[in-house]
Amino acid sequence: MNVTDEQILSLFREHPDQSLHFAFIFKALNLDRRAKGDLKQALKQLVRAQRLECSRGKHYRLPRRQSSLGTLTLTASGVGFITPDRGGSDVFVSPSALVGVTEGDRVEYVHVQGRGGRPAARIERLVERTARPLFGVLQHWRGSYFVDDAEPSIRTRVWLEPDPRLTPQAAGQLAALELSSKPETQRIGVLGRLQRLLGKPGSFAAEFERMFHSFDLPGEFPAEVLAEAKRVEALAPGDRSDLRHVPFVTIDGDNARDFDDAVALTEEQGEPVLWVAIADVAHFVRERSALDEEALARGTSVYFPNRVIHMLPSTLSEGLCSLRPHEDRLAIVARIRNPRSATTDDVTFFEASIHSRARLTYTQVYRFLERRAPLFAEPPDDAAELETMIDELFALTRVLREQRFDGGSLALEIPEPDFELDESGENVLRVTARVANDATTLIEELMLLANRLVADWMAAREVPALYRTHDPADLGKLEAVRELFGRLGIAVEASDKLSDPARKLLEVTIGHPLQNFLHKQVLCSLPQAEYRPTNDGHYGLHFDSYLHFTSPIRRYPDLFVHRQLKTALRSKETHFSARHPTVRKRVTELAEQTAARERIAKSAERESDTLFLLRYLERHLGEAFPGTITGVSEFGCFVELDDLMVSGLVHYRDLADFAYQPKAHGFRHLQSGELLCVADRIVVRLNRIDLRRRHLDLAFL
Repeated sequence: MNVTDEQILSLFREHPDQSLHFAFIFKALNLDRRAKGDLKQALKQLVRAQRLECSRGKHYRLPRRQSSLGTLTLTASGVGFITPDRGGSDVFVSPSALVGVTEGDRVEYVHVQGRGGRPAARIERLVERTARPLFGVLQHWRGSYFVDDAEPSIRTRVWLEPDPRLTPQAAGQLAALELSSKPETQRIGVLGRLQRLLGKPGSFAAEFERMFHSFDLPGEFPAEVLAEAKRVEALAPGDRSDLRHVPFVTIDGDNARDFDDAVALTEEQGEPVLWVAIADVAHFVRERSALDEEALARGTSVYFPNRVIHMLPSTLSEGLCSLRPHEDRLAIVARIRNPRSATTDDVTFFEASIHSRARLTYTQVYRFLERRAPLFAEPPDDAAELETMIDELFALTRVLREQRFDGGSLALEIPEPDFELDESGENVLRVTARVANDATTLIEELMLLANRLVADWMAAREVPALYRTHDPADLGKLEAVRELFGRLGIAVEASDKLSDPARKLLEVTIGHPLQNFLHKQVLCSLPQAEYRPTNDGHYGLHFDSYLHFTSPIRRYPDLFVHRQLKTALRSKETHFSARHPTVRKRVTELAEQTAARERIAKSAERESDTLFLLRYLERHLGEAFPGTITGVSEFGCFVELDDLMVSGLVHYRDLADFAYQPKAHGFRHLQSGELLCVADRIVVRLNRIDLRRRHLDLAFL
């Protein structure tokens, strides 16, 4: 009989980490002697195709998998997912592979084949134990205190070391704790230390505190930092250009108080001149000062629906550094001639003093541009001048946006939730989808232009910088998305051009009823943008150079760029030391640290949004919601609810009339034969909400 490649590879998958001798392979496949030559030839071809490795004569094995690094996340159902350090889709980890690791641990893993042939990961080793606390309900027994449900992967009781806060009255509260012995070395139980008591389990207040502390987010600023923030108010402005005559305005969210940027448009010799002013935070936050060390440790501001954790004390972020209206402020200003086609030859940078004419909101500007409503409720003397300037800025940014997309930028549009809260900051009155409009895109395009020009300028002079880079898309992952689109009846021509596939996938979905879902599939196939000391370009924006310059009040990389730009502007040198090994090492370390803080901030913001969405849905139990199936597995269907940007699970126990069919990527009804699969539109009932596990239970209607 002839032996097939699949027969051979199936045998090796049963022994994924072993070298198999030819004689063993021959016997295990139950071949007769006449097939020995066929087997030799088949093994030879598989080695040539790099599907097998040959070593020690006649020994063969599957290729040794290259390990990767990532951060572990655990779900309420007990399974895990690893977010790769290098970006891309999360990788599934079965519960049996989670012994000895906890939420937030950094692990080394290899890709394996899981149940039903689905991609999965096997954890090879713990690289770094998370600093995040564990959480569970405190219990009391004979004078001792313990937690049974601290983490699905710990699978044993955590006994707490003595602490005066541990009293019988505290039993039943949600507790934050840290381990003081390794879970993999204990059978009866592990030791832990109480960090804090958070309140009644499942209550919104306790769960918000749990979320806050689970990410080890900073609290109040240290006294020495606050004292230094007070002292820097007396710093002299230094030698600066006086640009207070330029008609700058700020445009921000309705509730914003930290105004990083201001813009203006003037005319010189019949040509437009764009001005972009960014708060000169570096003037007040000196390198290696207490303010600087605290800002670096925080890395970024973190934004929740009901509060902000600032990178800088409010005396700076909302006061001295904020470009507030009708007040003199210090700024780094880019003067850009011919902004529609500007290069570094057209930009001049100033350390300057400015005076913002008005604090505008996105709502004001949107209503003015879309509905021609008055820009000001109480018009100032220069209202007509400023309204004309906003119209001209909008016309400019429409051109810039069109040029950017024509040049290859990806048009990803994924809405995010926006919350209207009551005075307590805990109850959600309304949830709407935050989408881009003419006012937000106006500022976005001007900031993108400023960031690109600063990056080009610094790259040309080899000024050390933290570049915001985005690697090209993985064509294999995009091909998988293209195949999904094909199953949905959306034809996308295959392409091997690096810049084409993602653009094509996005373009064909504009206006499609499933646009949000489809754009998320493309986004998940792309690597994450990251900070680097090298200028490697930005695939998503299709820019040769890009960095973050425009938000130094809330992002440390921008503050670092400001310092480097100011140093270069004051120097007589034309080229600098970006390639020097010592400089490269320092900037690389800074990139890694700020990237880690950015990941924590993004994760915390996402979990906070989920918590507030669940809080809102508590009032809607039993109601029906339309949604889209976003994933299927042996334990159920994941469904994202329309307009709410939150997903829940239809558990397999509620799918008794359906059979899971992994090859068909769905559940088939046993009687009608109807197949429910990814991207199908359905209506579900909201059955249960578990704030503690951040979980929605849904049922098909």
